[in-house]
Amino acid sequence: MSNNQSSPPKAPEPPPAGGQAGESAPPKSRVYIVDDHTMFRDGLRQMINLEPDLSVCGDAAEAQQALSEIGQLRPDLAIVDISLAGSSGIDLVKAIKREFEEMAVLVVSMHDESLYGERALRAGAMGYIMKSEPAKTVLAALRKVLRGEVHISEK
Repeated sequence: MSNNQSSPPKAPEPPPAGGQAGESAPPKSRVYIVDDHTMFRDGLRQMINLEPDLSVCGDAAEAQQALSEIGQLRPDLAIVDISLAGSSGIDLVKAIKREFEEMAVLVVSMHDESLYGERALRAGAMGYIMKSEPAKTVLAALRKVLRGEVHISEK
């Protein structure tokens, strides 16, 4: 009698989560956040990173750091607050568009859109959204701007 026992056949490897075997997930759009309030940046980062098609690649509290890191990281989109410590978000939008013409920019602000929206668009932003908007509206605006469309509120 032989003592050789063969091991049971191995089960095939399951496909990666969210797709078929051999398929890779589409690349995520990379977002850079510029806002002088740490808590706002942290909250926005968490919200964006929960999305399957978006990820935050960096953030800054001030314009000079933002320009330097945007040059290194080359995100697909920059979210820029109007009010930054020591500088204007509108000036930062102009600088981003001067150096990185193809980069999408979405301005977020607590300031009324009727006062600053047009200035942001003239500076080169593709959209303007109030910080008071719900998360789903912010995410929709991000995706719209990433598609090359202009986002402004219905107001």
